[in-house]
Amino acid sequence: MYNLCEPPVLCFNLNLEDEKMTLTEKTAYIKGLCEGMGIAEKDTAEAKIIAALIDLCDDMAREIDDIEADIAD
Repeated sequence: MYNLCEPPVLCFNLNLEDEKMTLTEKTAYIKGLCEGMGIAEKDTAEAKIIAALIDLCDDMAREIDDIEADIAD
């Protein structure tokens, strides 16, 4: 479980492992959290790294979805 807190405004408890979410849903959820926290709008090196990592996770999740669909066929 992850605890993302920025007192006193934001505090999220994430336990993505307990949810029945797909990898793409989890990536979208994390991307939405970053956008909601204003991280995506910041022009810092850290924000750029986080955005790049989220994009990478999204690409990987979509590729895994494609591979799983191919295996199922």
